[in-house]
Amino acid sequence: MTALAECWAGRSGNGSMPLVIGGATACRPRNSLRQWPPAYSTNSISQSPRTLYTGINDDVTHLSLDYDPRFSTETDDITRAVFFGLGSDGTVSANRNSVKIVGENTPLHAQGYFVYDSRKAGSVTTSHVRFSPRPIKGSYLVHRANFVACHQFHFLERIDMLSMADPRGHVPLE
Repeated sequence: MTALAECWAGRSGNGSMPLVIGGATACRPRNSLRQWPPAYSTNSISQSPRTLYTGINDDVTHLSLDYDPRFSTETDDITRAVFFGLGSDGTVSANRNSVKIVGENTPLHAQGYFVYDSRKAGSVTTSHVRFSPRPIKGSYLVHRANFVACHQFHFLERIDMLSMADPRGHVPLE
């Protein structure tokens, strides 16, 4: 704000400074960032834009912006898959190999984003895999998968895997 105020005063004399809206966002997975721009836009064009908080449930000042967690910029021709495995069961390695094979041997662009605990062996692993006819820009988690796989049956009791599935997707159990 100080830099803007000093620059504005030097260029426009006493002209009124533009409205600046600031705020804070939560430390969340990168995929959440794709869902926030509509909330920012709606706030900035409202009659009374306010300091914004996104991804944070501000239960003190109630200034959090609502956002649609289902919002997506991905088109339907992108294959989006999520695989749940157990550290050291080979799920992550198999998915890395699949991404490499598809990316090198087909006209599709491939991307893998892998989430696992630092303990690796025995902990939950989640592989987020995309295949697209166009380049995939940015790495982010899949949140509307048209394929969800569970490689450990006991995860079904602990993890809400269907929340990641597109209603038109497939959920095979191995």
